[in-house]
Amino acid sequence: MQEFIQNFLSAGEFIPHGHCYLWKPGLVWLHLLSDTLTAIAYYSIPVTLFYFVRKRQDLPFNWVFLLFGSFIITCGTTHLMEVWTLWHPTYWLLGFLKAVTAAISIYTAICLVSLLPKALALPSLAIINRELEREIADRQQVEEALTVSEQRLRLALKAADMETWDWNLLTNQIIWSEGHERLFGLVPGTFDGTYATFDACLHPQDRESLMEAIARAREARADYSYEYRVIWPDDSIHWMEGKGKFLCNEAGEPVRMLGTVRDISRRKQVEAALQSEKNNLALRVAERTAQLLQVNQRLQSELEERGRIQEALQISQARFAGILDIAEDAIISLDRNQHITLFNQGAEKIFGYLAAEVIGQPLDILLPERFVYIHRQHITDFRQSPVQSRRMAERREIYGRRKDGSEFPAEASISRLNLNTEMLFTVFLQDITDRKQIDRMKDEFVSVVSHELRTPLTSIYGSLAMLASGLLEADSEQGKRMLHIAVDSTDRLVRLINDILDIERIESGKVRMEKQCCNVADLAIKAVNGVQGLADKVKVNLSISTLSISLWADPDRIVQTLTNLLSNAIKFSAAGSTVWLTVQQQGQHILFTVKDQGRGIPADKLERIFERFQQVDSSDARNHEGTGLGLAICRSIVQQHDGQIWVESVLGEGSTFYFTVPLQDREQQVME
Repeated sequence: MQEFIQNFLSAGEFIPHGHCYLWKPGLVWLHLLSDTLTAIAYYSIPVTLFYFVRKRQDLPFNWVFLLFGSFIITCGTTHLMEVWTLWHPTYWLLGFLKAVTAAISIYTAICLVSLLPKALALPSLAIINRELEREIADRQQVEEALTVSEQRLRLALKAADMETWDWNLLTNQIIWSEGHERLFGLVPGTFDGTYATFDACLHPQDRESLMEAIARAREARADYSYEYRVIWPDDSIHWMEGKGKFLCNEAGEPVRMLGTVRDISRRKQVEAALQSEKNNLALRVAERTAQLLQVNQRLQSELEERGRIQEALQISQARFAGILDIAEDAIISLDRNQHITLFNQGAEKIFGYLAAEVIGQPLDILLPERFVYIHRQHITDFRQSPVQSRRMAERREIYGRRKDGSEFPAEASISRLNLNTEMLFTVFLQDITDRKQIDRMKDEFVSVVSHELRTPLTSIYGSLAMLASGLLEADSEQGKRMLHIAVDSTDRLVRLINDILDIERIESGKVRMEKQCCNVADLAIKAVNGVQGLADKVKVNLSISTLSISLWADPDRIVQTLTNLLSNAIKFSAAGSTVWLTVQQQGQHILFTVKDQGRGIPADKLERIFERFQQVDSSDARNHEGTGLGLAICRSIVQQHDGQIWVESVLGEGSTFYFTVPLQDREQQVME
C-alpha cells in the first residue's frame, strides 16, 4: 500500500508539462497566470456562496449552493494542479483530482435535475398578490361590519350610561372605553392600562373584597357582579357597579375578562341617607374612623404611587420605543436647527433612507427643492405660534422626496415641545400616494358613469319633449320613431344600471357563487340557445363543439359569461360569417373558446377591454348599444371561479376570447 501511494504521488517516468511548451517563458507564464487566476476565482466563488447561505438560511434548497460550491472548489484545485505539473509530473494525482471533480459534477447535475420540479412548483408572485388582495378585501368587509357593531354598542352603552373594560389576565393589562376615565374622575387619556392604576382608584376598604369577588367568580366559571367605591382626585367617593364575564382558552383556563361599569352613586346616596336616619351616631363614629384610616393609607399609597410612577415611566419609555419601531407612518424629530434627531422604521420604508444615513442631516434632504424655502418659513412661523401642533398641509398639498429622487404626495402634522431652553419638533408623515390614486380612480369612474347615464337620458328627454310639446303626434310615423328611440334608450339605461349593480355585487362579494355539479355540454348549449335569436337576426352562423364532462361551478354565471362573449362576437361579425364556441379539457382546467371573424381588436386595447366602460372605439356604444360592462362582468365571474380570461386578436381577421375554470375532483366538491 505504501509503495502504491509513493508511485501515485511520484513523477515516475513522466516528464513535466513544461516540456510540452518547450519551456518557452511566454507560453509557460501564460498558462501559469491563467490557471492561477482561474483557481483564485474558483476559490472566491464558494466563499461567497457559503456566506450567502449562512446569511439567508430561510431560502429553500440552500444545500444546493453548498454542493455547487464544493464542485467549484475541486475545479479550482485541478487548475492549481495544472500549475504544479508544469515542473512536477504527478499526473496520477492530477487525474485522481479530475475524477473527484467529475464525480461531484455528475452528482451536482443529478441533484439539480431532480430539484427542478420542486423549484418550478414554488408559488409565483402574481398568485401571492391575488391572494393578498382577496385577504385585504375580506378584511375590509370585516372591519366595516365591526365598525357598525361598535357604533351600535357605543350608542346602547351611552343610553344606559355604561362604560366597558377589557382585562387581559395573562398580561394584567386593562383597556377602558372612552368615558371610563370620566367615571373614575381621571383626565381623559391618563389611564396607562395597568391594574395598579385601577387599584389606586379604588376605595381602600373595597380592594380586597373586590379581588375576592373576582376570584370566586373565576373559580366557579360564573359571571362577576360587584358594587365598589372609587376615590376621585378631589377625594370625592363614587359608587360603581361592575359586571363581567370570563373568556377561556381551549384548555378551559380564563384568559380575559370583559365587563361593564356604571356610576350608582345616586342610588347609594339614597340608601346611605336612609341608613343614616336609622343609626346616625354609629355612622358618624365609623366615618371618623374611616377618615383616620384613609389619611394613613393615603400616605402609604403616595409612597407606593411614587414607585409605580417610576415603573410606569420605564414601561412608557419601552412602549414608546416599540411604537416607533412598528409604526408604518414616518415619525421624524428635529432640533431647533431642523436637523434630524429621530428617524423611525416607518420613515425608512417611506423615504428609502436608513436612520444612520439621515441622523444629523438637515430636513431638506427629504423635501423637493421647490418646497425647501416654504417649509423653512413654515417652521419659523410655527416656532412663534402659540399652538403646540398643527397640520402642515392645511392650505396646500405637500410632497416628500425619496432617496432615489422620486417624489410622493404626503399628509403631515407637526408638534412642538419646549424643554427648558431646547425646542424640539416632531413630524408625523404619511404617504398618501395610494389614497390619491383611489380618489382619482373614483372620480374617473363617476365621470364615466355620469356620461353613460346622461346619453340615454338625453335621448329619452328629447324624444318625450317633442311628443309632449305637440310638435309631433304620437301615432304619426315620426312620433312612433321618437317613441322607439325613447324605448331603446330606456332599455339601454336599465341594462346599464343592472350591469353596474351586477358587477358591484360580484366584486364586493355580496353575490356568492352557487357552485354545483353541472354538465359542460348543457351549459354551452344553453348559452347558444340564448343568443340564437340575435344570430338569426343579423344572419351570423353559430358553430359549437363541446364535450360532456362534469364541472363544479355556478351554472347561471358560466352561462352568463358565455352569453356575453357570444353576444359580443355576433354584434361585431358581418352577415354570413361564423362564430365558433369550443370547449376543451386542458389538464385540471376546462378551456372555453369563443372565436369570431369580426374586425379585430388593436393590440394596445387587448387588456383594457376587460375594464369598466372600455370599448374598441368611441362609436361602439352607438352602433352596438353596449354598456361597456359585459367583459368586466365576465372577468369578475371567472376570477370568482379561480380561473383566467384573456383575448387574442388580429385586426381585420377576428378575435378569440378564452377563459378557464378549474376542474375539481369529487373530494374537493364534497368539501365545498
